[in-house]
Amino acid sequence: MMEVDWNFMDEGFHKVSDRGERVIRDDLMTKHAQALGELFASRDRRVQVSSSQLRAFYGDVKALETKIAGGGEGAFDRFYYQIKMLKSKASYVQGKRSGGRVSEAFRDYISRRIDAIHNEEDFRAFLKFFESTVGFYYGAGGERIS
Repeated sequence: MMEVDWNFMDEGFHKVSDRGERVIRDDLMTKHAQALGELFASRDRRVQVSSSQLRAFYGDVKALETKIAGGGEGAFDRFYYQIKMLKSKASYVQGKRSGGRVSEAFRDYISRRIDAIHNEEDFRAFLKFFESTVGFYYGAGGERIS
């Protein structure tokens, strides 16, 4: 399992490319998403996440993407509070620990990523990062955790 660098978001979701364009950091989609996906799929109950809870959170994020995409001008601003509310949902589920498992590590993952979302571009980058994390989770056998 890869080592997780919990401070990787200090640099945000984006970097400036060689051509001077603002692009999503490629290390998020590979190194960091892989480390986190493998961590959440591990057998260590202190860090693992059940596949049902991971799907539920991912589904919530995708639903917000749909609302924002179909909401017209200003939709991101109108739904921004719902993005921020994902932090409280993660805290609630982690504290409750019923209906599936959400570890403190996953709660912190959600919280730190949500804190890094300041605009629609950040939200789209978070979506791709979360999607990549989910892919690595299942690649590491996370579907066996229920």
